[in-house]
Amino acid sequence: MSKLRVYQIAKDLGVTSKELISKLDEYGVQVANHMSTLEDEEVDIIMELYDINKKETEKSPANIDKKAESTNIIPSKKQPKEKNENMPT
Repeated sequence: MSKLRVYQIAKDLGVTSKELISKLDEYGVQVANHMSTLEDEEVDIIMELYDINKKETEKSPANIDKKAESTNIIPSKKQPKEKNENMPT
């Protein structure tokens, strides 16, 4: 497996790069920024950590499905521009 960048892993996990960097810092993995690469062992640790966290939050009764909430938002429709008959074409 090749080295992965922090932002790629964050995207796969559905978290921001900043959140992932702070979590890596908690576990003693130093990264400079979102473009830093991680070794396979570090990726495995993060994947296990987020898998455990995901299972705990799924079991929590207070868990709110944010993805479902965001799908209820109806985008505004743009109104077509009316042609002004007095304007030359």
